[in-house]
Amino acid sequence: MTKLTRSGSIKVLVGTRTVKGTQEVFGGTMPAATLYTPESFIQKNPNTTQALANAIVRADNWLQTASDADLLKMVPPAYLFNDSALYLEAFHNVRDAYSPDGIMPADGPATSLRALSSFDSRLDPKKIDLNATYTNDFARKAAVQLK
Repeated sequence: MTKLTRSGSIKVLVGTRTVKGTQEVFGGTMPAATLYTPESFIQKNPNTTQALANAIVRADNWLQTASDADLLKMVPPAYLFNDSALYLEAFHNVRDAYSPDGIMPADGPATSLRALSSFDSRLDPKKIDLNATYTNDFARKAAVQLK
């Protein structure tokens, strides 16, 4: 998107790469890049689940203050497509959407359900207990370990 916008090939009228954009389009914060797993996996592998959450929270935390040079050192060269300035511009276009702490935003589950049920008639929002669909427990434990 950044390359197309930069070249003038497109003009973004409505974007969802920022918190403001998701609020405008979806009416709330739209979680993305979350850790999905069946509850059975969590119960069988609590240490693995916590280790994955630790890594995500550590990365989220690091991204809040990472410099452009830090980013370029960490990103595999193939991801840069021989244009590190484009990569950095694209990152800065979405930087505010990265969670600072890995915590699911309070309005995130409802926003997701509203969006999904708007095009998937199999989902009945009245029959879904959103509190049973996610947990912030692992992210909270990871945050404590970072201190």
